[in-house]
Amino acid sequence: MKKIELGISDRMVESVLCNMSDAKQLFAEHSPGSIDYVDILNQGSEALFDANLTLVLRLLQMKLIT
Repeated sequence: MKKIELGISDRMVESVLCNMSDAKQLFAEHSPGSIDYVDILNQGSEALFDANLTLVLRLLQMKLIT
């Protein structure tokens, strides 16, 4: 089933629900998380590379360079 889910959905923006009771999670209210800032103006691209690792942004390496 997991292979099918991966083939039909984009994990970054979609969720696959196997039953209707799982749909409750779509409308659950959560407290907002903290905001983290990346100071690219003063620290340059090195700050973005570090944030990519520490914040698990999953930015592609080639996108960080351009």
